[in-house]
Amino acid sequence: MISAVRLSRRSLLASLLATAALPLLPAGGLRAAQPPAGQQVPGVYRTRIGEVEVTAISDGWLELGLELFPGADPAAVRAFQEAAFLPGGALRTSLNTYVLNLGDRLILVDAGAGGAFGPTAGHLASHLAAAGIDPVNIDMVVLTHMHPDHIGGVVGAEGKALFPNAELLVHAAEWDYWHDDAARAAVPDDIKAMFDGIREAAKVFSRMRRFDDGAEIVPGLTAVPLPGHTPGHTGFRLASGGESLLIWGDVVHAPVMQFARPDWGIAFDVDPDQARQTRAQILAQVADERTLVAGMHLDFPGLGHVTRGGEADAAYTFVPLKWEHDLNPR
Repeated sequence: MISAVRLSRRSLLASLLATAALPLLPAGGLRAAQPPAGQQVPGVYRTRIGEVEVTAISDGWLELGLELFPGADPAAVRAFQEAAFLPGGALRTSLNTYVLNLGDRLILVDAGAGGAFGPTAGHLASHLAAAGIDPVNIDMVVLTHMHPDHIGGVVGAEGKALFPNAELLVHAAEWDYWHDDAARAAVPDDIKAMFDGIREAAKVFSRMRRFDDGAEIVPGLTAVPLPGHTPGHTGFRLASGGESLLIWGDVVHAPVMQFARPDWGIAFDVDPDQARQTRAQILAQVADERTLVAGMHLDFPGLGHVTRGGEADAAYTFVPLKWEHDLNPR
């Protein structure tokens, strides 16, 4: 355990005196030893929920055009962007995944986009490597739902499974919907292509298990039904050592506006009315219960709390989890 240093006037004075004894810099100062990197370090962040180590792994990001939010008021959206010091235009959204280390299990919740969404996404494999996580050690890939930006990353090089030893777990209603030929026939051609891609991605797994609402995935990890975005859209509640975390999948896609206006859905919602009802219900619940949440499209690492109200007449505000310097339980 790393002990924190408590500053006092005495310790601060001692530090200043020690600094004064250091040799002076050469005349002219220091020169840069290398050019600017031009990119961020890999997106990896760790926290603990009781005895479970949770690692947020960024798969990258996407830009969502405002036309994908049919109920949103463009002027209000621009005001939200300005208040958050963001440029106008498309809404940037993170692609987050989460690795749960339970000691005897290593579980990946969602797998990112793979190579289907351009160079800003599909970084799961390299970021897992940066985190020291070998894909062969993943026991389970558990999906909140089967949209391409959540299942696409299961396919590795040459179309082979990135997680060769993992079992795929999907809600029964989710699996049934994307494998229903009648549902596929009823949608436009571009969505038919989505059905086909999802089916192909799922085929890389040699083992697959379907679960129902409220199922215990493993001890301490429970399925929470959050339908509407897709028929089997599911959150996962992790409980350990008196602490809990709700990984809520795609409850929110554009945090800059949807916490303030949760009635604004996204065009990808299979059942828009049900998605709005689910979002309203779960936002109220986690705010009142002060539940720590993780979202696949919240700004990386996507961990924080929801509070009621905020600026103007906003319905909710998101409070990101503060950076933790060690992994001791809170």
